[in-house]
Amino acid sequence: MRPTERIKIYLDLLRERAKVLPLNDDLMKPTTDIDVDELYDELEKVWLENPDWRFTQLCVNTGLIPNIPGMWYYTEDREFMFNLGFPMREITLWGTYGKKGNEPLKHILLKNMTNEHIQAIIDTQKQLKPETLKVFSDELEFRKEKNELNIHE
Repeated sequence: MRPTERIKIYLDLLRERAKVLPLNDDLMKPTTDIDVDELYDELEKVWLENPDWRFTQLCVNTGLIPNIPGMWYYTEDREFMFNLGFPMREITLWGTYGKKGNEPLKHILLKNMTNEHIQAIIDTQKQLKPETLKVFSDELEFRKEKNELNIHE
């Protein structure tokens, strides 16, 4: 099950841009504009009713974009958002049960995690895909370069 927390986060990021540029199957080039601000409430309502849909599935299923076989429907949210130009730190969510593992599951954005938490993931979560571990390592490097060392969850 995909985290429902991502719905508001992703829609808000897209709303800040005012327009979503859907991508076609020709090298992911923009094709048409969707006014997220105008459709925000309806998109949020439908997506919350169907929280396991990917963002692209929401757009196809609501008629905002055509279903291009083999392209739109199975594009994961993070890949879609990254291709729209959003930094990984703003679109990567991590599920956590708290430091002691006894709290309800909560999803937080990478950019809001502590350095210690990120390092603990790198050190202990060896089952993660190498590209996912790289995203976490890159975040620590980014913070080091920007002197952003006091992040708190």
